Amino acid sequence: MGNCPRLGFLIVVALAAIGPSTLESQEKPEEAVRGYLFVGADASARSGKAFLPIVGVDSRRMLVDTGSKTKRVSLRAACRANKRLSVSDKFIQILDIDLGAVSVANLNRTADAIADAQFMDMQAESAISDVRSGAASNLPLRGGVDTRLGVDEFERSNEDFQQDSLIKLQDGAYGIDGVADTVIIQGEVIPQSDISGAYCLLVVDFGAIDYDSKESLGRRRIGGIRYVGDLRKDEIEKLNLRFSLSEFSLRSVEYSLHLYSDSGDEVAMSSSKGLKALTHSEYEKLNTALN
Repeated sequence: MGNCPRLGFLIVVALAAIGPSTLESQEKPEEAVRGYLFVGADASARSGKAFLPIVGVDSRRMLVDTGSKTKRVSLRAACRANKRLSVSDKFIQILDIDLGAVSVANLNRTADAIADAQFMDMQAESAISDVRSGAASNLPLRGGVDTRLGVDEFERSNEDFQQDSLIKLQDGAYGIDGVADTVIIQGEVIPQSDISGAYCLLVVDFGAIDYDSKESLGRRRIGGIRYVGDLRKDEIEKLNLRFSLSEFSLRSVEYSLHLYSDSGDEVAMSSSKGLKALTHSEYEKLNTALN
């Protein structure tokens, strides 16, 4: 969020670059659209201890700029994103899009709890069998349960444990409420021009909290990258993207989706914030000012 003052400054620069003719040009529908102004994002990925600018993506790796060369890093590497004003002469219309967020970590926590309960049940059943056969008459403990209690009490103890585990499972006691770490996006888009080697950046902006004290830690922003592939003009493309991220809070969460070509240039989308169509002269002025 520390980039807001700079973004505001860039908006002033952009408006100055367009000049007073903007309103006049908007009143002239015969002027062809040359490009678009919108709020985009600069993305970077972790490489070692540093975050480096992402300059390209393929189906297996991200390309980052080290300053002297490009380097390949995993698509699962942590990403960051900073807002910036962007211009593009390419545009994608979103026809339909659905977004869902889930916590795989919570599913894993629950699965671990179920596995532990099943293991304890197997241990208890084995101990009960030993008690019944008399093999455990001299063993004080088996499966975490005191075998000297007798078979009936032994079984009741195991049943109580299993019932308690089931109640906790139904109540979601093994997970953390209000968090997610995976975002799934499905939809359809149609580009107005060919776009080679397209890839998407998902930015998640959320209110972070301390899970123990429930204290607010301010706004945080994380991102994830997924490869899309070549897009063809006027051909409907189905999106089915899964972003694996670090765990984030669902409290006051905001999502934004960005799309780039293989050259690393961001493409305007119908969902882009601050989207504005530009005439030829406006586009040329802003393209020079912002790039």
